[in-house]
Amino acid sequence: LGAADAVLVSDVSGSMDWCSKITSKTWSGWDDDANKGCRFSTNKWWWGWYNFTPNNGYSNYNRTIWNNGTDNLCGCRWNSICFNDTKKVDIYINSSTQLINTLFNVPGNKAGLVEFSNHNEYSIYKNNCDTDNPTTTVFPSGIARTYNLTTDRQQLIDKINTTKTWWETCTCCGINEAVNIIESQSNPSRKKFIVLMSDGAANDVCVQQPNSTAIADAVQAAWDACNKDISVYTIAFGNDADTITMQRMNCSGGKFFNSTNTTNLEEVYGTIGGEINKLSFTEQVINVTGLNKSILYSSSYIEFNYTAPEAE
Repeated sequence: LGAADAVLVSDVSGSMDWCSKITSKTWSGWDDDANKGCRFSTNKWWWGWYNFTPNNGYSNYNRTIWNNGTDNLCGCRWNSICFNDTKKVDIYINSSTQLINTLFNVPGNKAGLVEFSNHNEYSIYKNNCDTDNPTTTVFPSGIARTYNLTTDRQQLIDKINTTKTWWETCTCCGINEAVNIIESQSNPSRKKFIVLMSDGAANDVCVQQPNSTAIADAVQAAWDACNKDISVYTIAFGNDADTITMQRMNCSGGKFFNSTNTTNLEEVYGTIGGEINKLSFTEQVINVTGLNKSILYSSSYIEFNYTAPEAE
């Protein structure tokens, strides 16, 4: 049986919507038309766009209206069109299910989800993009979505399949929320894990880690988790990922994985899932049926040969 409680902590900042072959250095430039540029001015959201290299696609940073379950909200978000390429968020969706499937191949394991963006800068305008005053901060905690620890493989995969991208990157927010889930839903007999994936650098801070920079807060949040007996694995995803910082954040038996080559993210998640299975495996229960009545003597014994399979 498995005894793992693992939380995927996933960066859903705006750059996760970019085409995977694109980096922050490959735009052709900002169209600084006076009527464009996604910013709030003269009581309305103006829109703008970047051009990516023609062979790979382009991305608009444009006004978007969506519903949060209560209100129609308006703000600015990326919307990429990829040529001969795939959005990073789609690679993440397809790859992270490998971790879920690997973990749930061992009965008893549980997994949860935290998706983080940021909380400080983006007030949203209700109902339309034109004249309403700012009234709503979409993610006051910096957390876009969560899913509690569960043994329901399909429901968790269905949740991941609806992932959306948002704005900036509060890495410490994601880690802190994962710690909250683990502390409230796990117990001392379980092995606890955080699997952090980010495609950029932390740029938003947390009151729980009152340092001078977002990067320092992210590192401290990871080590705070490790000091609570939670193993932290980190994945640097894509060419813009902050690999140096991510290497400083894996602790308590966790490891750093470099997936700057976006095509190997699925393999990375599978490897991490296999390690978690090995570290949290507790016992194998065997049910035997069909034996006839027999007499036990002082010299009686049961013999069986069993070779344990490698955890996937």
